Amino acid sequence: MRFLITGGAGFIGSHLTESLIGEGHSVAVVDDLSTGSLDNLTALVDHPRLRFVEDTILNRELIRDQVAICDRVVHLAAAVGVHTILERPLASLKINVEGTENVLSACAQFRRPVLLASTSETYGKNNADSLCEDADSILGPSSIERWSYATAKKLDEFMGLAYYASHNLPVTITRFFNIAGPRQSARYAMVLPAFVRDALPNRPIRVFGDGTQSRNFTYIDDCIDAVMRLLRNSCACCAIQMLPARS
Repeated sequence: MRFLITGGAGFIGSHLTESLIGEGHSVAVVDDLSTGSLDNLTALVDHPRLRFVEDTILNRELIRDQVAICDRVVHLAAAVGVHTILERPLASLKINVEGTENVLSACAQFRRPVLLASTSETYGKNNADSLCEDADSILGPSSIERWSYATAKKLDEFMGLAYYASHNLPVTITRFFNIAGPRQSARYAMVLPAFVRDALPNRPIRVFGDGTQSRNFTYIDDCIDAVMRLLRNSCACCAIQMLPARS
């Protein structure tokens, strides 16, 4: 099968690319390398079943052309990281909303099933003891730029479901919960790499809040295993999946 992975040179995308290639599939990666890196694909350099295109998902024509020659799409590309969202709020919104619409529109045009990556951030300040796929979102005010990421990703989910309702486009939506592991960078304020970066030279580890809070973390191998299972399951269309499941 021929897969298109947007953001395939990123942390999650590069691991997924390796898994799909390892199973005998062909993979085309579209990545603008703003947060991804070709170093993440080092193990696949010159592999005959990997094709890399350096470009942005805002390039509507390119996305259309790439979707046309694949069998299935995994949309991972996004503006990520607290620093990115705060420093480039408008550009981040355009990538996360307009870019996703470009991908969904092309998938609908060529009838390509798509897996759309969302995030646990869509739950916002919901402090329930456990969360499920239809739990409420409780977001902060629009005057605080931090909430633009959660809002944009929730809008992505609405668009995915709307494309299913309007065009019968097979859509699977995943909500990732703090994926961590090799290749994740501390550069974008990801918490575990930041802890490791500070711990190695014996620098103070910065913790926000009073330190009693807890968070879910998912190891990258478990995340990729779950995504691969979803990609193999043709019945997983028009569904929202939490990765991991309920906490």
